[in-house]
Amino acid sequence: MNPPVFGHGELRLVLLTLIAREPRHGYDLIHALNDHFEGDYSPSAGTIYPRLAKLQEEGLVTKTQDGRKTVYSITEAGLREVEERREDFERITTERTDTVRTVAQSARAGLAQARRGLREELEQIATQARTAAEAALLRERADAEAQTAAKAAADAEAKVAAAEQAANERIAQAEQRDHTRVGATGDAAGEAHGQASAPDSAPTAEPGPTPDTDQAPESGQASESEQAPEPDPTVLRAQFVRRVDVALQQFRMELRQDAREANQLGSLDEDTVSELETQLRELRRRLGSLLRVHR
Repeated sequence: MNPPVFGHGELRLVLLTLIAREPRHGYDLIHALNDHFEGDYSPSAGTIYPRLAKLQEEGLVTKTQDGRKTVYSITEAGLREVEERREDFERITTERTDTVRTVAQSARAGLAQARRGLREELEQIATQARTAAEAALLRERADAEAQTAAKAAADAEAKVAAAEQAANERIAQAEQRDHTRVGATGDAAGEAHGQASAPDSAPTAEPGPTPDTDQAPESGQASESEQAPEPDPTVLRAQFVRRVDVALQQFRMELRQDAREANQLGSLDEDTVSELETQLRELRRRLGSLLRVHR
């Protein structure tokens, strides 16, 4: 901390001496003090006016109104004090000029240091801003790539489903054709068998019931043709893995979006992130148990 510029009563004597040279108003005195100390001391109005009021109370100065300005003039008592303390004034001027200059130099050095610190802080903020912008750009690119990958996976899944549906329809059509062909063959065989077993000597006899064995081949063949082929286990497993991939991509994108919204709202902090990491590890363990994978 810098020492006081003036000792007790010293500024009072300087003001009184300047007023003795010529009447002045408050702001004239501020400029006169600045000039007297070679530009190194410029007091505020809050420093000057209380001392002027004190000098007036002591009868050392008087004040008159000059328009909107209050002009202070020296009195006889004030002149006597100025004459009696002339040597003190000269000493104060010499000593305080050096003191004020030292204080001013210290203030200027402090200001220069503050400017350097501010400049470094601004440069650091600018660097951090650039880093944050680059990180945001990388996140946006990663999100875009993730969305593209998820869309590609969904499209591939849709194509696989469409291909499987078309294959099932072709299989069903083939089975329908086989069923129709087998049924027609069985009917023809049944008719031929019935004609061969009927006796020629009894054309008027009532026909007996058709043996069950005549319909058995047709029934057996129809049952076999109605059975759908078993799906390929390799194809099924590949479909399951693709569905899991799509679900994981969707989960990741939704969770990332929720985290960004929480960060914008200011609710993403150290405790929240730690709890989220704990719950994700627990979820991973539970899903591993569900998939019968233990790590």
